[in-house]
Amino acid sequence: LEEGTQIGTTLGTVNLLALLIKQKFAIDAKEWLSTLPLSQLYKLSDNILSYDTWEDFKNCINS
Repeated sequence: LEEGTQIGTTLGTVNLLALLIKQKFAIDAKEWLSTLPLSQLYKLSDNILSYDTWEDFKNCINS
């Protein structure tokens, strides 16, 4: 059950973040987001309003 909850949380986070990215940057990032662990998804979510370009935003997980 815990694994199912983790998968559901990750999928929900990916879907929401993909929608926000599509609205802000006009980029379909769902496939890329699906490759990231939940900790990086949360970091991206926390930082989406801080970046004006897709490249800068995408690179924020490396800093």
